[in-house]
This record gives sequence, structure tokens and C-alpha cells, in this order.
Amino acid sequence: MSNSLDYVVVKDRMLTVFTLFAEKTLEEPIPNVSKLTLSTLNNRLVRDSFEGSISEAFELFILM
Repeated sequence: MSNSLDYVVVKDRMLTVFTLFAEKTLEEPIPNVSKLTLSTLNNRLVRDSFEGSISEAFELFILM
């Protein structure tokens, strides 16, 4: 049994969490997250935007 993190699995999970966060924030499906601009997302942020699953992505980032 290994106690190491699988980088690819963690990276894919972070992408999934971010995509769900962006879709929830923008209230529309995101077919290609790489074309999403930060200004578009930033303009739609509200006080509670970072509640929920996006916290998981920050925790995964810290592990890396």
C-alpha cells in the first residue's frame, strides 16, 4: 500500500471541481473550461461563491 498522491488523479479532480464551480457561478454549462476567462468568472462572483466544493480544490492544491 502506498501513501503517495497520484498527481494525475488529483489534477483531474481539481479540474472537475473547478468546472462545476464555474458552471454554478455562471449558471450555464461550460463546454471548454480552457476558454473561460477569469474576468468573466470574476464578474459573476458573489459573497458565497467559494462555499461548497471549491473548498475541496483549495485543499487538494495545498496537498500538492
